[in-house]
Amino acid sequence: IPDCFADIAASFAECGTMLHEAGSLAWRLAEALPLSLNEQQHLLEQPNPSQRLELLKTWIKNHPFDV
Repeated sequence: IPDCFADIAASFAECGTMLHEAGSLAWRLAEALPLSLNEQQHLLEQPNPSQRLELLKTWIKNHPFDV
């Protein structure tokens, strides 16, 4: 998991879910965030977990009041 996502991964750990891989964190974030079906599909199509996390980071920056 990239360092910039360490705090988010720690938050999931506090809820009982230990995440050690970028892919797992990306999927959990995609479940937790209010993404549209098209946005979820776009994430699903990304083969690289780090790319999925970058897309999610961009989404969070663009939707600060939705999280």
